[in-house]
Amino acid sequence: MNYASGINDEIRRIVIEQLIDRGHPGALAEMEQKAEAIELLGVAVRVLENTFREVAEFPNDKFLNEFIEKSVGDTSRMEADIEQELAAQG
Repeated sequence: MNYASGINDEIRRIVIEQLIDRGHPGALAEMEQKAEAIELLGVAVRVLENTFREVAEFPNDKFLNEFIEKSVGDTSRMEADIEQELAAQG
């Protein structure tokens, strides 16, 4: 709770959401849908990684990560590009 204003965190969250929705109708719902899609994609990637690791009979994630790095190369730049694009969209 912010004692100076007398507004607790929940009321502040509701007021902020209403102000955003007034200025940008539907934006919060769209952001929530995108967040859910990203979360679902993350789950799918983890399932794919686990399945691939099991099928390839890698003993642990370290071997899988080394295989990916050797096969694909350094992905750090690709990850930075993705983060930058997501930030620009968000």
